[in-house]
Amino acid sequence: MHLNLTAHGEGRLLETVSRERRPGLVEDSVRLFQLVIDNIPQFIFWKDRDSVYLGCNRNFAAAAGVSTPKDIEGKTDFDLAWTREQAEFFRAVDREVMDSGQPRYHIIEPQLQANGKNAWLDTSKIPLFDVQRKVVGILGTYEDITERKLAEEAVREREARLSTTLNAIAEGVIATDAQGRVTAMNPVAETLLGCTQAESFGKPFDSIYRTFSPQTTPRLLFAQLQKTLTTSSAAGVRLTLKDGITRELAETASPIVDPQGAFMGIVVVVRDITTQRHLEEQLLHSQKMESVGQLAGGIAHDFNNMLSGILGAAELLRMEPDLGQRAIDLVDLMSRTSHRAAELTAKLLTFSRRGRMQNTPVDLHATIADVVAILQRSVDRRIVLTTDLGATHATVSGDPSELQNALLNLCINARDAIPEEGEIKIATRNVFFSEEKCRLSTFAVTPGDYLEVAVQDTGLGIPQAIRARVFEPFFTTKPIGQGTGLGLAAVYGAVTTHGGAIELQSEAAAGTTFTLWLPLSAARAARPEKRSQIPPGHGTVLVVDDEDVIRDTCAMLLQSAGYTVLTAGDGEQAVEVFRQNRDEIALVLLDVIMPRMDGRECFLRLKQLRHDVRVIMVSGFVHESVIDDVMAQGAKGFLKKPYRRHELTAALHQAAVA
Repeated sequence: MHLNLTAHGEGRLLETVSRERRPGLVEDSVRLFQLVIDNIPQFIFWKDRDSVYLGCNRNFAAAAGVSTPKDIEGKTDFDLAWTREQAEFFRAVDREVMDSGQPRYHIIEPQLQANGKNAWLDTSKIPLFDVQRKVVGILGTYEDITERKLAEEAVREREARLSTTLNAIAEGVIATDAQGRVTAMNPVAETLLGCTQAESFGKPFDSIYRTFSPQTTPRLLFAQLQKTLTTSSAAGVRLTLKDGITRELAETASPIVDPQGAFMGIVVVVRDITTQRHLEEQLLHSQKMESVGQLAGGIAHDFNNMLSGILGAAELLRMEPDLGQRAIDLVDLMSRTSHRAAELTAKLLTFSRRGRMQNTPVDLHATIADVVAILQRSVDRRIVLTTDLGATHATVSGDPSELQNALLNLCINARDAIPEEGEIKIATRNVFFSEEKCRLSTFAVTPGDYLEVAVQDTGLGIPQAIRARVFEPFFTTKPIGQGTGLGLAAVYGAVTTHGGAIELQSEAAAGTTFTLWLPLSAARAARPEKRSQIPPGHGTVLVVDDEDVIRDTCAMLLQSAGYTVLTAGDGEQAVEVFRQNRDEIALVLLDVIMPRMDGRECFLRLKQLRHDVRVIMVSGFVHESVIDDVMAQGAKGFLKKPYRRHELTAALHQAAVA
């Protein structure tokens, strides 16, 4: 009998020689065939239509747990070393191949081998046909890919660990291949760039990471790195996302090289420093404002001394009985001009936080109502004034005059920013400052409840280039003669003096909003009291000031009010004059800032000479803590330069009855 077994699509595989031929030839052919397949490194087997093994090579016999290929004949998968589940899987695949007549290639499957070890196999099975093209069995081959499988799993595990690590990094990480195509990025990078890894994979690096400044073209970072193979790149660049949002980034980049040092790509680490940059700018602005404030305060000190002499002399001259109308008009003009100069100096002191302020409960809603009433008399009717007083608690602690001036300055600026018609809106609400918010703020704010006041206009807006300078004293965009540049500086000083914060938001042609926050007070705002008439003065007053003009002018003002006056040019001279006249001197008018011996030390020396000495401290430029300290030591009052005659006599009367 002559039988052909062929593999479909593969040609003749095995020819069984007729048993009618010489037995020696058949045996030699079989031995030669077995020798050939035993030397093939793959595992080979073949079965009949019932999945009964007809033969195999030596490698397969060893894996199946039989001694020789001959021993596998007549056995099934259920008789060999595999588990029952594996035997059922093998038989199911056999049936599928034989029933369909179609081969199956590269079946990746696990196998428990005869030695007890688990292996991974890459198996292919093809149907065996007789000469009538009838399926009579199956031929199978497989390779042991355990090492490859373990290596692949190790690679996957490393990739999984790397992915987990990248995802846990708080900075953006982007990797490329040698051609600059994106190969990976972590979620932080996806957020920073505004695109997913799937969207970016395979795209040129510079097409998704385009950093630039508004005045320059995009940086071709990959080309730069590939050329220089630098270990770091420039930091502090700008990245504009596809939605138009601009972020400030700090970046570092390094080349990726293989063990032989060949360039494989780059890895870029980026950090969003937008908030950090904003805080740094605020801090620098705050430090600049502090420095300018020191300068402004020094100028105000000297200016106040000169104004005190001018105002005092004008008031004394105004009291002369024989003045003509022309002279009276000129004196009044001198007084008005000096008063206006004093107001400008007060703004400088407010900005520098060196002025002495009141500290009383203030109802800001009432203050806003007063400001609106004032503005309605001076604002063009085409500009609508509205309020949205949503705060349920609007009492703060501070100086009523400074707070009113701050709001008035903001509203006047808003009025001037509106060319023809528009709206000015003042809105309030209550907010809470957490410890985290206070920590991130560049203002000296403390956690607690605050009143938020927003002054919004629909004017022209403030250009980006000058926004950082709007709070600087003497900086103004108004024409000459229409602005001093001290309005917003005074607002800044008033807010910071009251322990608050201020913020500017503006867009060109879209209006401006100034938002300020002031700490709320638990006390209730008091109603203003009517000023009573001050009676004529009497007694001896010692005037101590190192400025001749102020000392002499003050002495004449007091003498005109009925007082006897002694003078001293500094602290040491004041101590000596007081020692000689301690029983006659009823009150001392003492300047705070003087050479050789300042007012605080002089006051303590005077108390040693007479413990019940009555002293009024006088200054136009001094830190709040200095006055508080002297007041705590027993001073009877504080008088701010430049002062008018009625303010001077009122302070003396108050100290006399205190």
